[in-house]
Amino acid sequence: MKLIAVSGLKGGVGASSVAANLTCGFNQLDRKVAIVDLDLRNFIRVYFSMIMTEEDGWAVRVNQGDDWALAFYQSPAGVYFLPFGERGQFAPGREGSNRYIGSFSDTSSVYKLSDNFFSEMLASLASQFDYVILHLPVVTFSSDHMKLLQSLHAVIDLHLVVINPDTACYSILNTQGEKVSQFPKLKLLSNKYFSNSEVSSDFSFYMKKVWGELLVSNPIHFDEALAEATASLQTVGCYSPASLAAAEFKTLALWTIATLTRNEGDYV
Repeated sequence: MKLIAVSGLKGGVGASSVAANLTCGFNQLDRKVAIVDLDLRNFIRVYFSMIMTEEDGWAVRVNQGDDWALAFYQSPAGVYFLPFGERGQFAPGREGSNRYIGSFSDTSSVYKLSDNFFSEMLASLASQFDYVILHLPVVTFSSDHMKLLQSLHAVIDLHLVVINPDTACYSILNTQGEKVSQFPKLKLLSNKYFSNSEVSSDFSFYMKKVWGELLVSNPIHFDEALAEATASLQTVGCYSPASLAAAEFKTLALWTIATLTRNEGDYV
Protein backbone atom coordinates (compact mmCIF):
# COMPACT_ATOMS: atom_id res chain seq x y z
CA MET A 1 0.00 0.00 0.00
CA LYS A 2 1.17 3.51 -0.83
CA LEU A 3 0.45 6.28 1.66
CA ILE A 4 -0.03 9.78 0.29
CA ALA A 5 -0.31 12.66 2.75
CA VAL A 6 -1.96 15.92 1.67
CA SER A 7 -1.81 19.08 3.78
CA GLY A 8 -1.88 22.83 3.25
CA LEU A 9 0.98 25.23 3.85
CA LYS A 10 -1.65 27.43 5.50
CA GLY A 11 -5.40 27.49 5.86
CA GLY A 12 -7.50 28.28 2.81
CA VAL A 13 -5.17 26.96 0.11
CA GLY A 14 -7.57 24.16 -0.86
CA ALA A 15 -5.86 21.11 0.64
CA SER A 16 -9.13 19.30 1.38
CA SER A 17 -10.30 19.89 -2.19
CA VAL A 18 -7.02 18.55 -3.57
CA ALA A 19 -7.11 15.48 -1.32
CA ALA A 20 -10.72 14.62 -2.17
CA ASN A 21 -10.46 15.24 -5.90
CA LEU A 22 -7.15 13.39 -6.14
CA THR A 23 -8.87 10.41 -4.51
CA CYS A 24 -11.59 10.64 -7.14
CA GLY A 25 -8.88 10.70 -9.82
CA PHE A 26 -7.45 7.44 -8.49
CA ASN A 27 -10.92 5.92 -8.38
CA GLN A 28 -11.57 6.88 -12.00
CA LEU A 29 -8.35 5.09 -12.91
CA ASP A 30 -9.80 1.95 -11.29
CA ARG A 31 -7.30 1.95 -8.43
CA LYS A 32 -8.20 0.57 -5.02
CA VAL A 33 -8.12 3.80 -3.06
CA ALA A 34 -9.51 5.26 0.16
CA ILE A 35 -9.21 8.64 1.84
CA VAL A 36 -8.88 9.15 5.58
CA ASP A 37 -9.61 12.55 7.11
CA LEU A 38 -7.14 13.23 9.92
CA ASP A 39 -8.18 16.87 10.24
CA LEU A 40 -10.59 17.62 13.09
CA ARG A 41 -12.36 20.19 10.90
CA ASN A 42 -13.96 17.19 9.20
CA PHE A 43 -14.11 18.70 5.70
CA ILE A 44 -13.56 15.63 3.52
CA ARG A 45 -17.08 14.21 3.95
CA VAL A 46 -18.49 17.25 2.11
CA TYR A 47 -17.00 16.07 -1.18
CA PHE A 48 -18.53 12.61 -1.01
CA SER A 49 -22.25 13.35 -0.57
CA MET A 50 -22.37 12.77 3.19
CA ILE A 51 -25.31 14.66 4.64
CA MET A 52 -24.22 17.71 6.61
CA THR A 53 -26.04 16.67 9.78
CA GLU A 54 -24.20 13.33 9.98
CA GLU A 55 -21.65 13.50 12.80
CA ASP A 56 -20.13 10.03 12.53
CA GLY A 57 -16.41 9.51 12.01
CA TRP A 58 -13.45 7.36 13.00
CA ALA A 59 -12.41 9.60 15.92
CA VAL A 60 -15.98 9.62 17.23
CA ARG A 61 -16.12 5.82 17.06
CA VAL A 62 -12.81 5.40 18.85
CA ASN A 63 -13.74 7.85 21.58
CA GLN A 64 -17.00 5.99 22.12
CA GLY A 65 -15.18 2.68 22.42
CA ASP A 66 -16.29 1.33 19.03
CA ASP A 67 -14.34 0.01 16.06
CA TRP A 68 -13.05 2.90 13.91
CA ALA A 69 -13.82 0.89 10.77
CA LEU A 70 -17.55 1.21 11.46
CA ALA A 71 -17.22 4.81 10.26
CA PHE A 72 -16.20 3.78 6.74
CA TYR A 73 -18.52 5.13 4.05
CA GLN A 74 -18.76 4.79 0.29
CA SER A 75 -19.83 7.68 -1.92
CA PRO A 76 -22.39 7.25 -4.72
CA ALA A 77 -19.42 7.18 -7.12
CA GLY A 78 -17.91 4.27 -5.21
CA VAL A 79 -15.13 6.11 -3.35
CA TYR A 80 -14.34 4.83 0.14
CA PHE A 81 -13.85 7.57 2.72
CA LEU A 82 -13.32 7.74 6.45
CA PRO A 83 -14.49 11.04 7.96
CA PHE A 84 -12.96 12.42 11.14
CA GLY A 85 -16.30 13.05 12.84
CA GLU A 86 -17.75 15.97 14.72
CA ARG A 87 -16.07 16.95 17.98
CA GLY A 88 -19.45 17.53 19.63
CA GLN A 89 -19.94 13.77 19.58
CA PHE A 90 -16.75 13.03 21.53
CA ALA A 91 -17.92 11.45 24.77
CA PRO A 92 -16.68 8.64 27.03
CA GLY A 93 -17.81 5.25 25.87
CA ARG A 94 -17.05 1.84 27.30
CA GLU A 95 -14.47 1.37 30.00
CA GLY A 96 -10.96 1.93 28.70
CA SER A 97 -11.98 3.97 25.67
CA ASN A 98 -11.58 7.33 27.37
CA ARG A 99 -7.79 7.22 27.00
CA TYR A 100 -8.37 8.77 23.57
CA ILE A 101 -10.72 11.51 24.72
CA GLY A 102 -9.51 14.83 23.43
CA SER A 103 -6.24 13.43 22.07
CA PHE A 104 -7.33 13.65 18.45
CA SER A 105 -8.24 17.31 18.93
CA ASP A 106 -4.51 17.96 19.24
CA THR A 107 -3.48 18.39 15.60
CA SER A 108 0.01 17.12 16.32
CA SER A 109 -1.32 13.71 17.39
CA VAL A 110 -2.44 12.74 13.89
CA TYR A 111 1.08 13.21 12.55
CA LYS A 112 2.29 10.34 14.76
CA LEU A 113 1.39 7.51 12.40
CA SER A 114 3.87 5.16 14.06
CA ASP A 115 1.83 5.17 17.28
CA ASN A 116 0.04 1.93 18.05
CA PHE A 117 -3.45 3.15 17.14
CA PHE A 118 -2.53 4.51 13.72
CA SER A 119 -0.15 1.67 12.89
CA GLU A 120 -3.01 -0.78 13.49
CA MET A 121 -5.34 1.32 11.35
CA LEU A 122 -2.84 1.49 8.49
CA ALA A 123 -2.17 -2.24 8.66
CA SER A 124 -5.89 -2.87 8.29
CA LEU A 125 -6.17 -0.44 5.37
CA ALA A 126 -3.18 -2.07 3.65
CA SER A 127 -5.12 -5.33 3.43
CA GLN A 128 -7.90 -3.65 1.44
CA PHE A 129 -6.42 -0.80 -0.60
CA ASP A 130 -3.44 -0.12 -2.85
CA TYR A 131 -3.46 3.62 -2.17
CA VAL A 132 -4.57 5.56 0.89
CA ILE A 133 -4.73 9.34 0.90
CA LEU A 134 -4.41 11.04 4.28
CA HIS A 135 -5.84 14.53 4.65
CA LEU A 136 -3.80 16.22 7.37
CA PRO A 137 -4.08 19.52 9.25
CA VAL A 138 -2.03 22.52 8.12
CA VAL A 139 1.68 21.74 8.09
CA THR A 140 4.25 24.00 9.72
CA PHE A 141 8.02 23.85 9.64
CA SER A 142 8.61 25.24 13.11
CA SER A 143 11.28 23.64 15.28
CA ASP A 144 8.64 21.89 17.39
CA HIS A 145 6.91 20.47 14.33
CA MET A 146 10.02 19.19 12.53
CA LYS A 147 10.17 16.03 14.65
CA LEU A 148 6.52 15.34 13.87
CA LEU A 149 7.22 15.68 10.16
CA GLN A 150 10.19 13.34 10.43
CA SER A 151 7.96 10.81 12.19
CA LEU A 152 5.32 11.21 9.49
CA HIS A 153 7.81 10.83 6.64
CA ALA A 154 9.15 7.62 8.15
CA VAL A 155 5.76 6.06 7.37
CA ILE A 156 4.34 7.75 4.25
CA ASP A 157 5.48 7.46 0.63
CA LEU A 158 4.64 10.96 -0.62
CA HIS A 159 3.64 14.26 0.97
CA LEU A 160 1.87 16.85 -1.16
CA VAL A 161 1.93 20.28 0.48
CA VAL A 162 -0.66 22.50 -1.19
CA ILE A 163 0.23 26.13 -1.83
CA ASN A 164 -1.28 29.05 -3.73
CA PRO A 165 0.73 31.26 -6.09
CA ASP A 166 0.30 34.32 -3.90
CA THR A 167 2.11 36.62 -1.49
CA ALA A 168 1.24 34.69 1.69
CA CYS A 169 2.54 31.32 0.54
CA TYR A 170 5.58 32.85 -1.12
CA SER A 171 6.42 34.62 2.14
CA ILE A 172 6.09 31.43 4.21
CA LEU A 173 8.25 29.46 1.80
CA ASN A 174 10.79 32.25 1.65
CA THR A 175 11.33 32.04 5.42
CA GLN A 176 11.05 28.26 5.85
CA GLY A 177 12.52 27.04 2.58
CA GLU A 178 15.62 25.37 3.96
CA LYS A 179 13.48 23.20 6.22
CA VAL A 180 11.14 22.26 3.36
CA SER A 181 14.03 20.94 1.29
CA GLN A 182 15.06 18.54 4.07
CA PHE A 183 12.21 16.15 3.20
CA PRO A 184 12.80 14.15 -0.01
CA LYS A 185 9.24 12.79 0.00
CA LEU A 186 7.72 16.27 0.02
CA LYS A 187 6.40 17.99 -3.09
CA LEU A 188 4.79 21.41 -3.37
CA LEU A 189 1.56 21.55 -5.37
CA SER A 190 0.30 24.90 -6.61
CA ASN A 191 -3.50 25.21 -6.44
CA LYS A 192 -5.94 27.95 -7.53
CA TYR A 193 -3.72 29.15 -10.35
CA PHE A 194 -5.36 31.96 -12.35
CA SER A 195 -3.84 31.85 -15.83
CA ASN A 196 -5.27 35.28 -16.71
CA SER A 197 -3.86 36.92 -13.57
CA GLU A 198 -0.51 38.65 -13.86
CA VAL A 199 0.07 38.32 -10.11
CA SER A 200 -0.70 34.59 -10.15
CA SER A 201 1.54 34.07 -13.16
CA ASP A 202 4.40 36.06 -11.64
CA PHE A 203 4.35 34.15 -8.37
CA SER A 204 4.15 30.84 -10.26
CA PHE A 205 7.23 31.86 -12.25
CA TYR A 206 9.17 32.82 -9.12
CA MET A 207 8.18 29.62 -7.32
CA LYS A 208 9.30 27.45 -10.23
CA LYS A 209 12.58 29.34 -10.38
CA VAL A 210 13.26 28.95 -6.65
CA TRP A 211 11.82 25.52 -5.91
CA GLY A 212 12.47 23.69 -9.16
CA GLU A 213 11.89 19.96 -8.80
CA LEU A 214 10.24 20.37 -5.40
CA LEU A 215 7.27 21.93 -7.19
CA VAL A 216 4.90 19.65 -9.10
CA SER A 217 5.26 20.87 -12.68
CA ASN A 218 1.54 21.10 -13.48
CA PRO A 219 -0.49 23.43 -11.21
CA ILE A 220 -4.19 23.05 -10.51
CA HIS A 221 -5.99 25.93 -12.22
CA PHE A 222 -8.86 27.79 -10.64
CA ASP A 223 -12.06 26.36 -12.10
CA GLU A 224 -15.57 27.44 -11.16
CA ALA A 225 -16.62 23.83 -11.65
CA LEU A 226 -14.78 22.99 -8.42
CA ALA A 227 -16.89 25.39 -6.38
CA GLU A 228 -20.06 24.15 -8.05
CA ALA A 229 -19.10 20.53 -7.37
CA THR A 230 -18.43 21.20 -3.69
CA ALA A 231 -21.76 23.03 -3.36
CA SER A 232 -23.35 19.87 -4.76
CA LEU A 233 -21.46 17.69 -2.25
CA GLN A 234 -19.47 16.03 -5.01
CA THR A 235 -15.96 15.87 -6.40
CA VAL A 236 -15.45 17.67 -9.68
CA GLY A 237 -14.77 14.40 -11.49
CA CYS A 238 -18.32 13.29 -10.71
CA TYR A 239 -20.04 16.64 -11.05
CA SER A 240 -18.32 17.87 -14.21
CA PRO A 241 -16.15 15.11 -15.74
CA ALA A 242 -15.44 17.19 -18.86
CA SER A 243 -14.10 20.18 -16.90
CA LEU A 244 -10.49 21.35 -16.83
CA ALA A 245 -10.27 20.61 -13.10
CA ALA A 246 -11.44 17.01 -13.55
CA ALA A 247 -8.79 16.45 -16.21
CA GLU A 248 -6.09 18.02 -14.05
CA PHE A 249 -6.86 15.85 -11.04
CA LYS A 250 -6.78 12.72 -13.17
CA THR A 251 -3.42 13.89 -14.51
CA LEU A 252 -2.26 14.49 -10.94
CA ALA A 253 -3.30 10.94 -10.02
CA LEU A 254 -1.30 9.58 -12.96
CA TRP A 255 1.70 11.71 -11.96
CA THR A 256 1.44 10.42 -8.38
CA ILE A 257 1.34 6.80 -9.50
CA ALA A 258 4.31 7.33 -11.82
CA THR A 259 6.29 9.14 -9.12
CA LEU A 260 5.67 6.44 -6.53
CA THR A 261 6.57 3.72 -9.02
CA ARG A 262 9.74 5.52 -10.10
CA ASN A 263 10.83 6.20 -6.54
CA GLU A 264 9.99 2.77 -5.19
CA GLY A 265 12.96 1.56 -3.22
CA ASP A 266 14.72 4.94 -3.34
CA TYR A 267 13.67 6.08 0.11
CA VAL A 268 15.40 4.86 3.23
